[in-house]
Amino acid sequence: MINDKERELLLQIKDKTEKRLVNWEPSAQLDEFLATFKGEISITCRRYLTGDGDHEYAVTIRDREGRELFSEDTAGMRGFREDTTLLRSLYESAHHSGLKYEETLDSLLDDLKKAG
Repeated sequence: MINDKERELLLQIKDKTEKRLVNWEPSAQLDEFLATFKGEISITCRRYLTGDGDHEYAVTIRDREGRELFSEDTAGMRGFREDTTLLRSLYESAHHSGLKYEETLDSLLDDLKKAG
């Protein structure tokens, strides 16, 4: 379960990501995105499939030496709907940012408008 301070941090990261103030990059792993803050703290958001074929979401925060400061995974959150929803929505925001989703849609819309 995520405590209040952790929840506030994740909500702030999600909010700043949606405002395009946090930049996420795809990692070498499929469905995983990484953001770095001041070169010292890194946050990884990932989505993965379970053996049952369900999607689960995980967030990990590490210090500059790579030590894990925080890690949470929706697979261990049964019964904590708010926390599960938060991790999923943070992943979706990181995914959109990392793949430059908004920029791609804007570019596509501009191209279509120019085409007539």
